[in-house]
Amino acid sequence: MVSKCANPKCQAPFLYWHAGKLFRFEARNLPATKVRIDLRPPQGVEFFWLCEDCMQEFTLASDPVHGARVVPLQRQSFRAAS
Repeated sequence: MVSKCANPKCQAPFLYWHAGKLFRFEARNLPATKVRIDLRPPQGVEFFWLCEDCMQEFTLASDPVHGARVVPLQRQSFRAAS
């Protein structure tokens, strides 16, 4: 269950679905060959959430050890055509 921002340096509580960004990652121990035919999410799914402030600077990447890792967004710089 998601209760706070996934950024360890942030203590923002999870209150609303429309605030921030929700991430869904397959669990580390879910067998790759398992085939699911129902629409329920597999038991090996983990959810993480970034608050509105953190999602402006960070995203989450799947980490085989910790489940998710906070990484900075790569800003693209656009140059004016000369």
